[in-house]
Amino acid sequence: MNVIYLERVNGLDLKMATLEKRTVLELKRLYITAARKCDLISAINTSFQDKSIFQRVPINKKNFNIISIDMGIRNFSYARLQLDKTLPLNRPPIIKEWTKFDVNNWADVSRDASYEPTRYAHISHRIINEIIFDSNYGSPDLILIERQRIRSGKSKNVLEWVFRVNMFESMLHALIYSKTQTEKLVSDTMIIPSSPLKMGKFWEPSSDGKLKNKDSKKFRLILVENWLKNYVNGPSPDIPFAISPGLIDFKELNATKSKTKWLFQTIMKNSRFNIEPKDPQAAKDVQKGDDLTDSLLHSLAWLKWEKQKMILKMEFRESVEAAMKTSEDMYESHVKEMDRILKKSEIKPEIADKPKKKPRKTKTRKSSTEKTD
Repeated sequence: MNVIYLERVNGLDLKMATLEKRTVLELKRLYITAARKCDLISAINTSFQDKSIFQRVPINKKNFNIISIDMGIRNFSYARLQLDKTLPLNRPPIIKEWTKFDVNNWADVSRDASYEPTRYAHISHRIINEIIFDSNYGSPDLILIERQRIRSGKSKNVLEWVFRVNMFESMLHALIYSKTQTEKLVSDTMIIPSSPLKMGKFWEPSSDGKLKNKDSKKFRLILVENWLKNYVNGPSPDIPFAISPGLIDFKELNATKSKTKWLFQTIMKNSRFNIEPKDPQAAKDVQKGDDLTDSLLHSLAWLKWEKQKMILKMEFRESVEAAMKTSEDMYESHVKEMDRILKKSEIKPEIADKPKKKPRKTKTRKSSTEKTD
């Protein structure tokens, strides 16, 4: 009897039945399941070695504070969230501050001013001390900063504005790290770069078609808009956050505006940065909500991942099968919610066409008779 045994993994014999009784399709399915199981065991075992990020917060601290930043000079956006550390799985995080601003306008720097490192070192220092580590909200336990691209689109060259934002991002990382190493009160603060690509994929529906970049941004706007409008009706397990009283003005929920402008004006109405820019063009540029959306979604994606990892650790103690089942249920529940939002929207996923192969150029050979002519 030909029985295939996979290697023994964490005390489990992953076994396939006889080859004679299995079709190729069934064998492939078993192989994929076994591989997923091995990957899950390996991933959870690795995470077991580290404490939960919520457990790294000092014992005398009740809340876990997060600030997630969507980098930009004209559009510097961030969301400040607070989570009850004692019940991280049972209560949603509370949005304490959610806003954006033009860095040059805030720092009273002309848009035409030179982008010398010394100038932005000074601005970065101010942002860290006056905004990120704002004493009115307490020191953050975690700082998420969106990673910046090196090039724009398919350009082979690094554009000047891309270089400026990258320089700005690097300065924030360096100054925050220096602060955590030299000041005991903030020595436990963690800083994590957050991938915009992974965040975007996390908040996408599971349709057969692929969302284009502009549709992916639009979908995220619709997702957050849907949460905000439903929040007025009261708490719901489908809404992954709570909002601090007085933070957002919900009076104009039914106003007929573009989604990005509506989101911007709704969130910014009570913001401390709701100041008219001196430059009229800057005022037009800044009134968009996709930066605000992404700054919030970075933190919500990270929190959801950490919570699910804690649940899977507990399930793993029971059995690998229980952890696998819970993992699948989590995925299906998340995707179902994303698909529900997509159906209500006007976005139509498009299946990308396969690139057409260029016809191969062939040289015509001359016959022997042609050569002699």
